[in-house]
Amino acid sequence: MDGNSKKEKIAAARKKLKKFKQSSGNNSTKSSASQSKDAKKQKMPEVSETARNSTPEVPVQTDKTKEEKSQSMPTQLETEMQTTGSTESLHQLSRQLNGLISEPQSMEEEDDSNSNYIETRNKELASQLQKQKEENHKLQKQVQQAREHAQSLQSQLDQEMETSTEKQRKEVGPLREQLQVHIQTIGILVAEKTELQSQLSQSQKIASQRLSEIEDISSRLKTSRQRMGDLERSLATANNSAQQFEKSSKEFAREVDRLKMDLHKSSKSAEDLQQQVEELVGELQSKKFECSQLEESVRDYRSKAEMAELYVQQSSGQTENKEQTLQAMEIQRRETEALRTELAEITSLTEEREKLVTREHDLEVAVLELQEKLQNIDSEQTSQMNDSARQSEERISQLTSEQADLKQQLEAQVRDNANLSRLMEEKEERISDLEGSLSQLRREAADASQLLEGVQNDKTALSRALTQNRDLKQQLVELQNGFVKMSNDNMELMTKVQSEQHSSRELLCRLSQQDEEIKQLKEMDMIDALTTQNSELRTMLIKSSEKSENNESSPMEVDSERDELITSLQKTVRHLEVEREQLNQNLKDQRELSDKLSVNLADMQEEIIKQSNGKPPKRTAVSSLEYTKLENALEMIEGKREYISLYHHQRALLQQREAQKNDYISHLARDREEIQGKLSELQLLVMQLLGEKNMLDHYHEQSLTGSLRQLEEQQFQQYPTNGHHPGITNGNADWPDYTSSESEAESEVEAVVGPVHSDRNESAAESRLHPGIPESEKHHHHPHHHHHSHQPHSEEQPAKDNHTANKILHLLSEIGHSNLIDHNMDDCIDHNFLPCKYCKGQVHIV
Repeated sequence: MDGNSKKEKIAAARKKLKKFKQSSGNNSTKSSASQSKDAKKQKMPEVSETARNSTPEVPVQTDKTKEEKSQSMPTQLETEMQTTGSTESLHQLSRQLNGLISEPQSMEEEDDSNSNYIETRNKELASQLQKQKEENHKLQKQVQQAREHAQSLQSQLDQEMETSTEKQRKEVGPLREQLQVHIQTIGILVAEKTELQSQLSQSQKIASQRLSEIEDISSRLKTSRQRMGDLERSLATANNSAQQFEKSSKEFAREVDRLKMDLHKSSKSAEDLQQQVEELVGELQSKKFECSQLEESVRDYRSKAEMAELYVQQSSGQTENKEQTLQAMEIQRRETEALRTELAEITSLTEEREKLVTREHDLEVAVLELQEKLQNIDSEQTSQMNDSARQSEERISQLTSEQADLKQQLEAQVRDNANLSRLMEEKEERISDLEGSLSQLRREAADASQLLEGVQNDKTALSRALTQNRDLKQQLVELQNGFVKMSNDNMELMTKVQSEQHSSRELLCRLSQQDEEIKQLKEMDMIDALTTQNSELRTMLIKSSEKSENNESSPMEVDSERDELITSLQKTVRHLEVEREQLNQNLKDQRELSDKLSVNLADMQEEIIKQSNGKPPKRTAVSSLEYTKLENALEMIEGKREYISLYHHQRALLQQREAQKNDYISHLARDREEIQGKLSELQLLVMQLLGEKNMLDHYHEQSLTGSLRQLEEQQFQQYPTNGHHPGITNGNADWPDYTSSESEAESEVEAVVGPVHSDRNESAAESRLHPGIPESEKHHHHPHHHHHSHQPHSEEQPAKDNHTANKILHLLSEIGHSNLIDHNMDDCIDHNFLPCKYCKGQVHIV
C-alpha cells in the first residue's frame, strides 16, 4: 500500500512539474519574474494565513500522519504556484520529487528537513505578524491621540459657539425692542392705510358707476350710428359675396375629386406595405427561433468543450502522447475563442435585428397615422390638404426607400445565418471527434478521477478556510466599526448632557438675576407706596391735631377715636397674622415640591448617564421627552419661586408691622401707667387739701370714692389686661367727677384750687411750672380751666395751700395736656406702616 501511494504521489508531482515548466516557458521573461515577486510581497499575509491553515501538525511515529503530511505538502505547493509562481515553489517541488524517488530512509530524513524548513518559515511569518501587530498598536495610539485632539477642538468650538450665541442674544435684545416698536408703528400705519383704502374703494366705486353710466349712453349713440352704416355696407357686400361663393364652390368641387383619387392610390400603397411588413415579421420570427436554437447548441458545446479540456488536463499525465494532446487542446482553445467571437457577432446581429423589428413597428404606426391623416384631409382647408398630400407622398417615398434598405439588411442577415449554420455543423463534427477521443481517454484515465477527487477535496478545504478567514476579517471590521460608532454615540451623548447641564446652569443664573431684579423693583414700588401713604397719614394726623386744637369738645371723643383706631389696627394685625400663616404653609409646600423635583432631576440625570453608557441609541427619545418634562417642571418651579419671593417680602413687612404694633402698644401701656400714677397723686393731693381745709363732708368723700370706683371698673371692663389690650383714656372718664356734686362743693373746690386774675397770670404760672411747653400747647390746655379765671382770688391763704394748689395745677396741666399721648402717638406710629400692601390713596378714619 505504501509503495502504491508513493508511486501515485511521484506521478502527480511529475505532472505538476511539467505544467509549471510549460507555463514558465510561455511566460519566462524578466518582467514576469519581477511581477511575480511583487505579487508575492503583496500577498504575504494571505499566504501566511493559508500556510497556517494548511500546514501539517508535528510528525508522529504512525504512518497515517506521514501520509497526511505528504498529501498536504503538494496541496500547499499548488496554492503557492497558483498565487505566487515564484522560484521558491520550484525548489520545493524538486526537493519533494527527489525525496519521493529516493529510499524510504532518505524520504524520512528529507521529511524531517522539510518540516524543519516549514517550522523556520512559520517562525519568520510569526515574527512578521508580531511586527505588524506592533505597527497596528502604534497606529491605534496615534488614532487615540487624534481623537483626543478632536475632542479638545470640539470643546473649544462649543465654547466659542456659546460665547457667540450669548453675544447674539445681547445684541438681539435691543433690536427686538426696536422691532416691536416698529411693528406697533407699522400696525398703526396699516390700520390707517386700510381705512384710506376703504375710503378710496368707495370713492372709486362711485366714480366707476358714474363713468359706466356715461359710457353706456355714449355706446348707445355709437351703436345706433354704426348700425345704420353697417346695414348699408352689408347690402353691398352681400351681393359681392354671393357671386364669389358661386365661383369658389366650383373650384372646391374639382379639388375634392382630385384628393379622392390621391386617397385611393395612397390606401392601396399602404395595404401593399402592410402585407410586406407582415411577411418580414414572419421571417424575423423564424430567424429568431433559429438563432435561439443555435445559441442553446453553442452553450451546450461550450460546456462540453470545457469538460473535455478538464479531462484532457487530468489524463495528460498518464498518456504517452502528451505533446499531441496539448497541441489538440490549444487548437480546441483557439476554436472556442473563434466560437466566442462568432457568438459575439451573433448577439450583435440579434440586437440589430431587434432594432429593425422596432423600426418596422414604428413604420407600421407611421403608416396608420398616415391613413388617419388621409381620412381627415377632406375636412381640412384646401391649402392644408395640398401640403399634407405633398408630405404624405414624401413620407411614402421615404418609407419605400427604408423598406428596400430593410430587405437588403434581412438578406444580409439570412446569408450570415447560413454561414454561421455551416460553421456550427463543422464544429459539431469536430466536437464529435473530440468526444470520441475523450471517451478513449476516460477509459484509460480511471486513476485520474481519484486524483481529481483528492485535488477537489483539497481545493474545497482551502476555499472553506479562505472563506472562514474572510468572514472573520469582516466580523472584525464590523466589530471595530460598531465600537467606533458606540464611542462616537457615547461622546455625542456626553456632549449633549454637558451642554444641557450648562444651559440649565445658565438658566438658573438668569433666574436668580431676574428674581433679584424683581425684588428690587418690588421694594422700590413698596417704598414709593409707603412714602405716599406716610405723607397722607402725616397730613391726616396734622389735620386731626388741628381739629383737636380748634374743637373745644370734651376729651372723650378723642379717646373714642383712639380706641377705634387701636381696634382697627388690631383687626389688621390679626388679618396679617392669618395671611402670614397661609404664606408659611405655601412656602413649606413649595419647598417640599422643589426638593422633590430636585431629587427627581438628579435621578433622571443618573438614569440618562446610565442609559448613555448602556443603550444610548434606543432610549435617547425617552430621555429627551423626560428632559422636556423636567424643563416644564423647572419653569413651573421658577414661576412659583416668584410667588415665594413675594411671600417672603410680605412676611418681612408683616414682621416689621408686628414690631411696630408691639412698640406702639408698649408706649400706650406706659402712658396709661403714668396717667394712672398722676391720677392717684392728684387724688391724694385733693384729699390732703380737703383735710387741710376741713371743708368737705362725709357725703362728698363717699361721692368721690364712688366716682373713682366707677371709673376703675369702666377701665377694667374696657381693658382687662394691661399687656395685650391697653388703652389710653384721656377724657373725663379718667377724671373724678367733681361737678357731679352740689354747687357748694364746686365752689369749695374752686376756692381750694385758687382763682386766677386773668389769662396772663395763668399762662405765666404755667410757663414757670412748664418751661418746655410751647405756647400753642398752652392755649390747648386753657379750655379745661378757663371757667376758673373769673373767680375772686383770696390772697390770705397760707403757703401750704398755695403749694398743694400749685401741685394740683401742675398735675392737671400734665394730665389735661395731650402732648404726652399725641407725642407718643407720633413716635409709636411708624410712618412706613401700611395696613394693606395693595391699598393706596388717602386713609379715612371711620
